Amino acid sequence: MVVMVIDCRVYLMGLDLHGIHKGIEPSINPKGKLITLDDSDRVDISQVYHCDGLLLCITKDFARLVVWNPYTGQTLWLTPGVRGPRLDLYIDYQFGVTRGSFIIDQEMKVAVVLDKERYVNDPTRNVAHIIGEDGYYREVDLGESTEKRKSPLGCSYVPSSVQIKQGGQKEEF
Repeated sequence: MVVMVIDCRVYLMGLDLHGIHKGIEPSINPKGKLITLDDSDRVDISQVYHCDGLLLCITKDFARLVVWNPYTGQTLWLTPGVRGPRLDLYIDYQFGVTRGSFIIDQEMKVAVVLDKERYVNDPTRNVAHIIGEDGYYREVDLGESTEKRKSPLGCSYVPSSVQIKQGGQKEEF
């Protein structure tokens, strides 16, 4: 399976390469398509991030985020809400094309995007953008960065009681 973005649409595609060395043509067949909340097929996606089988998709107008599980077809749409005198900040946030990683907490229904500070020509700080339901948005400063071009990386972690074997003889190559 592969994820493809074609004309701002996100598709889950089956890719069959079996037999290509025997003269059999490869095939690519649609298995799923990201659709909008009202089940219309019109949703323009500008950026896609992948983590642990889930996709974080950012709409072309940057007004919505959606977490999509292409395997099950489940989606979680995050839409900004109005708080106080202005719209939430993430409505116009643009994630860098080559930056950022994210972590999804399905139970809490939030996405945490790790990136560089925005609106700065020479970013020196790492930040976490926490985005949730009902327009929830927070930006958390993760501190000074020595890497100006590399964004922080994140992944899910599950504590384990398994002990890593220490020591032993080194194998020579």
